[in-house]
Amino acid sequence: MISPQEFLNKWNSDTYGLVNYGSNINSFSLTNETKNFLIKAGLPESAPPFLTFESSTNGGGLD
Repeated sequence: MISPQEFLNKWNSDTYGLVNYGSNINSFSLTNETKNFLIKAGLPESAPPFLTFESSTNGGGLD
């Protein structure tokens, strides 16, 4: 698996920004490895055609 740092080194943030998640992601039912990756690297703001990820402060991950 790619490390969070490798992901960040290869990611073109000029094309798509990244949404970072704080430690509040610990409430999600994810593996520790996945939580660690999301905290350190984050997710793309969006992916074509209509997928978006919002930070938890903007309502992401809430039901």
